[in-house]
Amino acid sequence: MKNLTAGALLILLCTTAHAGEWTFLGFWKTYGKSFRNSPFNPAGHTVALLGYTPGPDMSLSSYMSLEGGKGNFWGCLDVKAGLDFNSGESADVHLKLHQLYLQKDIGKHWVIVAGRIIQRWGTGFAYNPTDVAAPEKNLGDPDNSEKNAVGLDMIKLEYFGESSSAALCLLMDIKTDPALKIKNPGCAFRIYKNFFGIDISGVALFKHRQKPVWGMNFAAVFGERLELHGEMSVRKGIRPAFLLEDGFLSMPSAEGAFSPPGSRKTGFLLAGLLGFQITLPGNVLWVGEIYHRSEGYTRKEWREIVTRLDSASKQNEYPQVFSGGDIFLKGLEVFDAKGAMRNYVLNHFRIPLRRVGDIRLTWFINCSDKSFLLMPEIYLDAGNFFTFYARSIIFQGKEDSEFGGFFQDFYWEMGVRFRS
Repeated sequence: MKNLTAGALLILLCTTAHAGEWTFLGFWKTYGKSFRNSPFNPAGHTVALLGYTPGPDMSLSSYMSLEGGKGNFWGCLDVKAGLDFNSGESADVHLKLHQLYLQKDIGKHWVIVAGRIIQRWGTGFAYNPTDVAAPEKNLGDPDNSEKNAVGLDMIKLEYFGESSSAALCLLMDIKTDPALKIKNPGCAFRIYKNFFGIDISGVALFKHRQKPVWGMNFAAVFGERLELHGEMSVRKGIRPAFLLEDGFLSMPSAEGAFSPPGSRKTGFLLAGLLGFQITLPGNVLWVGEIYHRSEGYTRKEWREIVTRLDSASKQNEYPQVFSGGDIFLKGLEVFDAKGAMRNYVLNHFRIPLRRVGDIRLTWFINCSDKSFLLMPEIYLDAGNFFTFYARSIIFQGKEDSEFGGFFQDFYWEMGVRFRS
């Protein structure tokens, strides 16, 4: 694998010999969290099993990007290295290749790209059910300013017309341990067309041993301040069904759903969003979106999960370990980074501070139980090279709700970013 990486890097450096551009970013942050007792963490049991501590912890990382081209060739290399200092533990060193690809123009309308690529087809702010050939966005960093997104390995052929385009991606998951292997091959397709000023795309994903995903999205700009957008995808699959099996919460099935034998619910799973982005007076940005995930839990199912966990804690079943593992650790598997239930509303505000930075606020609400996640942030620029920031994430709601029942109730972070 070292020889393969070195060879790819050598080819890239050769293609960028004529014209290349370097970008270097540095990140330092310190962060901590607080925990609460909840049905998922009775008397601190789950946090103790996971070995989590309040911190503060610290992280130091750097990101390097090189891109450039010569003639009809273009190349890109993105690498991030980091050092994490966790309280009570030794430092953790990591190095990750985020992007590495070569691109060649074929005539006036065709482009072929091969390598590890980050590409976006979705139109949503943080949730993109039509981004079928892209890494998941982070709700806390949807624009990837922290450079944590890692591309997917693929070969892409793309056609560009005057007001349309089409892309075909051959996807592959390249593994190098213990030997070079290609797993989970697949194919993704996108066709785009602008109709009367409205951008419309259709997408599809076909992967080995998985049901196809079909989707479409749109985006339309009205005047200079308002943009509307939406996404929808559908696939046939198995949605979560609750979840008692031999006295413990069942493990997810191969399809990723909690579904004991006899209680599987097969059907079409819909994911979608509808939203807007508007610039208010004073250049205040407001993004509003409503999400739906039919594979999420209903309010009734969520209450059944909480009731089972609450019963286990009252009967002093912990720290008993069942045949499938600790019941409370299994319980955490119902959570999802984009929400475990079905319907959500997101509001994001960005208020500029007279050319020295901005204040941001993200409010993510569960429509079923009214629990919410609140994330205030402030960014202050110091010249052209440094940005200081601070932010927190607050989880609030009733004890039997999604965000109110989460074992973590508060997260804080502050740091500085350097750019060259």
